[in-house]
Amino acid sequence: MHRALTIQDFIQLVVNEVARPCPLEERTLLALALTCRAFQEAALDMLWAYQDGLGRLVQCLPEDLWTYSDDPLEDITLSEPTRATTQQDWQRFDVYARRVRTLDIDDSPYFKSRTECRVSGPLFRWLLSSRTSHQLLPSLSFLDLGWGRRYLPSITTLRTRYLARGSLSWTSAPLGSPTPVCLT
Repeated sequence: MHRALTIQDFIQLVVNEVARPCPLEERTLLALALTCRAFQEAALDMLWAYQDGLGRLVQCLPEDLWTYSDDPLEDITLSEPTRATTQQDWQRFDVYARRVRTLDIDDSPYFKSRTECRVSGPLFRWLLSSRTSHQLLPSLSFLDLGWGRRYLPSITTLRTRYLARGSLSWTSAPLGSPTPVCLT
Protein backbone atom coordinates (compact mmCIF):
# COMPACT_ATOMS: atom_id res chain seq x y z
CA MET A 1 0.00 0.00 0.00
CA HIS A 2 1.26 3.44 -0.88
CA ARG A 3 2.14 5.73 2.05
CA ALA A 4 -0.31 8.36 0.77
CA LEU A 5 -3.16 5.99 1.62
CA THR A 6 -2.32 6.26 5.31
CA ILE A 7 -3.05 10.01 5.35
CA GLN A 8 -6.68 10.52 6.44
CA ASP A 9 -6.93 14.01 4.93
CA PHE A 10 -5.91 12.61 1.54
CA ILE A 11 -8.42 9.76 1.85
CA GLN A 12 -11.18 12.23 2.72
CA LEU A 13 -10.29 14.48 -0.24
CA VAL A 14 -10.52 11.53 -2.64
CA VAL A 15 -13.86 10.38 -1.21
CA ASN A 16 -15.26 13.92 -1.30
CA GLU A 17 -14.24 14.23 -4.94
CA VAL A 18 -15.88 10.92 -5.82
CA ALA A 19 -19.04 11.93 -3.96
CA ARG A 20 -19.56 15.13 -5.94
CA PRO A 21 -23.05 15.19 -7.40
CA CYS A 22 -23.22 12.96 -10.44
CA PRO A 23 -25.43 10.05 -11.56
CA LEU A 24 -22.81 7.43 -10.65
CA GLU A 25 -22.00 8.78 -7.19
CA GLU A 26 -23.40 5.88 -5.12
CA ARG A 27 -22.05 3.14 -7.37
CA THR A 28 -18.63 4.77 -7.45
CA LEU A 29 -18.52 5.20 -3.67
CA LEU A 30 -19.58 1.59 -3.19
CA ALA A 31 -16.88 0.41 -5.60
CA LEU A 32 -14.31 2.50 -3.72
CA ALA A 33 -15.41 1.04 -0.37
CA LEU A 34 -15.23 -2.53 -1.72
CA THR A 35 -11.97 -2.12 -3.64
CA CYS A 36 -9.58 -0.61 -1.12
CA ARG A 37 -9.57 -0.99 2.65
CA ALA A 38 -7.97 2.44 3.02
CA PHE A 39 -11.07 4.08 1.52
CA GLN A 40 -13.67 1.78 3.09
CA GLU A 41 -14.65 3.75 6.22
CA ALA A 42 -14.69 7.18 4.56
CA ALA A 43 -16.64 5.90 1.54
CA LEU A 44 -19.20 4.07 3.73
CA ASP A 45 -19.62 7.19 5.88
CA MET A 46 -20.36 9.19 2.73
CA LEU A 47 -22.73 6.53 1.35
CA TRP A 48 -24.82 6.38 4.51
CA ALA A 49 -24.64 10.06 5.58
CA TYR A 50 -27.90 11.00 3.85
CA GLN A 51 -30.87 8.62 3.99
CA ASP A 52 -34.27 8.89 2.35
CA GLY A 53 -36.19 7.21 5.14
CA LEU A 54 -35.25 4.19 7.26
CA GLY A 55 -35.88 1.48 4.67
CA ARG A 56 -32.26 0.77 3.82
CA LEU A 57 -31.41 0.39 7.49
CA VAL A 58 -34.36 -1.92 8.06
CA GLN A 59 -33.08 -4.10 5.23
CA CYS A 60 -29.93 -4.65 7.34
CA LEU A 61 -32.05 -6.47 9.92
CA PRO A 62 -32.81 -10.19 9.55
CA GLU A 63 -35.50 -10.76 6.92
CA ASP A 64 -37.84 -12.52 9.35
CA LEU A 65 -38.40 -9.17 11.13
CA TRP A 66 -39.76 -7.26 8.12
CA THR A 67 -41.53 -7.88 4.84
CA TYR A 68 -42.29 -6.02 1.62
CA SER A 69 -45.72 -4.41 1.66
CA ASP A 70 -48.48 -4.38 -0.95
CA ASP A 71 -49.37 -0.81 0.10
CA PRO A 72 -48.06 1.69 -2.51
CA LEU A 73 -47.17 4.18 0.25
CA GLU A 74 -45.19 1.66 2.31
CA ASP A 75 -42.44 -0.49 0.85
CA ILE A 76 -41.48 -2.32 4.03
CA THR A 77 -43.69 -3.29 6.93
CA LEU A 78 -43.21 -5.10 10.23
CA SER A 79 -43.58 -8.85 10.12
CA GLU A 80 -45.40 -10.43 12.99
CA PRO A 81 -42.52 -11.04 15.41
CA THR A 82 -41.99 -14.75 15.89
CA ARG A 83 -39.11 -14.29 18.30
CA ALA A 84 -37.40 -11.71 20.45
CA THR A 85 -34.57 -9.84 18.75
CA THR A 86 -31.00 -10.47 19.83
CA GLN A 87 -27.94 -8.22 19.87
CA GLN A 88 -26.66 -10.15 16.85
CA ASP A 89 -29.81 -9.14 14.90
CA TRP A 90 -28.87 -5.48 15.38
CA GLN A 91 -25.12 -5.64 14.62
CA ARG A 92 -25.27 -4.79 10.90
CA PHE A 93 -28.02 -2.20 11.51
CA ASP A 94 -25.89 -0.42 14.15
CA VAL A 95 -22.78 -0.37 11.91
CA TYR A 96 -24.64 1.70 9.33
CA ALA A 97 -27.02 3.61 11.65
CA ARG A 98 -24.08 5.36 13.33
CA ARG A 99 -23.08 6.75 9.90
CA VAL A 100 -26.44 8.48 9.22
CA ARG A 101 -26.17 12.26 9.60
CA THR A 102 -29.29 13.38 7.69
CA LEU A 103 -32.65 11.63 7.68
CA ASP A 104 -35.32 12.76 5.23
CA ILE A 105 -38.70 11.10 5.68
CA ASP A 106 -41.23 12.18 3.07
CA ASP A 107 -44.43 10.15 2.93
CA SER A 108 -45.99 12.32 0.28
CA PRO A 109 -48.44 10.37 -1.86
CA TYR A 110 -47.41 12.66 -4.75
CA PHE A 111 -43.68 12.08 -4.79
CA LYS A 112 -41.25 9.29 -4.06
CA SER A 113 -37.53 9.50 -4.74
CA ARG A 114 -35.84 6.67 -6.59
CA THR A 115 -33.74 5.76 -3.53
CA GLU A 116 -36.49 5.94 -0.95
CA CYS A 117 -37.73 2.79 0.71
CA ARG A 118 -40.58 3.70 3.04
CA VAL A 119 -41.33 1.92 6.29
CA SER A 120 -44.79 1.47 7.77
CA GLY A 121 -45.89 3.36 10.89
CA PRO A 122 -45.91 0.19 13.05
CA LEU A 123 -42.40 -0.72 11.86
CA PHE A 124 -41.15 2.81 12.63
CA ARG A 125 -42.62 2.68 16.14
CA TRP A 126 -41.16 -0.81 16.67
CA LEU A 127 -37.69 0.44 15.66
CA LEU A 128 -37.88 3.21 18.24
CA SER A 129 -39.34 1.09 21.04
CA SER A 130 -37.54 -2.22 20.63
CA ARG A 131 -34.35 -1.03 22.31
CA THR A 132 -35.29 1.83 24.60
CA SER A 133 -31.81 2.23 26.09
CA HIS A 134 -30.21 2.46 22.65
CA GLN A 135 -30.05 5.56 20.41
CA LEU A 136 -31.42 4.57 16.97
CA LEU A 137 -29.36 7.07 14.95
CA PRO A 138 -26.63 8.30 17.31
CA SER A 139 -24.96 10.71 14.84
CA LEU A 140 -28.11 12.28 13.41
CA SER A 141 -27.58 16.02 12.90
CA PHE A 142 -30.46 16.94 10.55
CA LEU A 143 -33.98 15.57 10.45
CA ASP A 144 -36.56 16.50 7.81
CA LEU A 145 -40.10 15.17 8.10
CA GLY A 146 -41.98 16.24 5.02
CA TRP A 147 -45.46 14.72 5.14
CA GLY A 148 -44.26 12.53 8.02
CA ARG A 149 -47.29 13.15 10.23
CA ARG A 150 -47.64 9.53 11.28
CA TYR A 151 -44.16 9.72 12.84
CA LEU A 152 -44.86 12.80 14.99
CA PRO A 153 -45.80 11.01 18.24
CA SER A 154 -42.43 9.22 18.26
CA ILE A 155 -40.19 11.90 16.81
CA THR A 156 -38.64 13.09 20.08
CA THR A 157 -36.93 9.72 20.49
CA LEU A 158 -34.78 10.51 17.44
CA ARG A 159 -33.26 13.54 19.15
CA THR A 160 -29.50 13.20 19.60
CA ARG A 161 -26.80 15.42 21.03
CA TYR A 162 -25.69 16.15 17.46
CA LEU A 163 -29.13 17.13 16.14
CA ALA A 164 -28.58 20.71 15.07
CA ARG A 165 -31.53 21.27 12.74
CA GLY A 166 -34.85 19.76 11.98
CA SER A 167 -37.80 20.64 9.86
CA LEU A 168 -41.31 19.43 9.51
CA SER A 169 -43.42 20.41 6.54
CA TRP A 170 -46.49 19.13 4.79
CA THR A 171 -49.36 20.38 2.71
CA SER A 172 -52.99 19.65 3.28
CA ALA A 173 -53.64 19.69 -0.46
CA PRO A 174 -51.43 18.80 -3.42
CA LEU A 175 -51.11 22.43 -4.52
CA GLY A 176 -50.95 23.97 -1.05
CA SER A 177 -47.84 25.64 0.32
CA PRO A 178 -45.71 23.74 2.85
CA THR A 179 -45.93 24.70 6.48
CA PRO A 180 -42.42 24.44 7.98
CA VAL A 181 -41.98 23.89 11.69
CA CYS A 182 -38.60 24.14 13.39
CA LEU A 183 -37.79 21.24 15.72
CA THR A 184 -34.69 22.66 17.37
